[in-house]
Amino acid sequence: MARLGILAACAVLLALLGGCASPADRAAMEAGPVVRAQVPKGDSVQITVSGGQATGALDPSSIADADLKAAVEASILKAGLFGSVSRIPADYTLYVRIIELQRPLMGGNFTVKLELAWQLIRVSDQKIMFRTSIRSSHRTTMSESFAAVTRLKMAVEGAVKENIETFLKELSAAQLPD
Repeated sequence: MARLGILAACAVLLALLGGCASPADRAAMEAGPVVRAQVPKGDSVQITVSGGQATGALDPSSIADADLKAAVEASILKAGLFGSVSRIPADYTLYVRIIELQRPLMGGNFTVKLELAWQLIRVSDQKIMFRTSIRSSHRTTMSESFAAVTRLKMAVEGAVKENIETFLKELSAAQLPD
């Protein structure tokens, strides 16, 4: 009978600390405002994202392509870097590729490391206007959330947000070719 009580207590503890994974929240990954880039105002951009994967119920928190795309779109619009984000046709295409996403398996504090490759191409002549690879990381502590799945999700969102903010700042400071 004592073993049953111990097993029940362990199950409750695991449910509190583990739980089911949830995908990163689009809004939590959006960057804050930045200085405007040298992109001509009014030009449009189409965004293509690859390398992500959806989060399964038993998987660690991941980044789905659609969620990253939505966060990048919202961040670009908020920053005013382009006149609009469109499907096709657009003046520019921004390719974003998830190169690496490192997530811890367990621990009290979670640090997520992320690398995204960014490439901006002018559609009219297929000229590469800007290209960079950005590494970012974000640490979430137990004081922010007791539940491990929530801490991991917050760390993933923070790493994405930091990466987008760095990209927007770099693009804003860049002297784009004619």
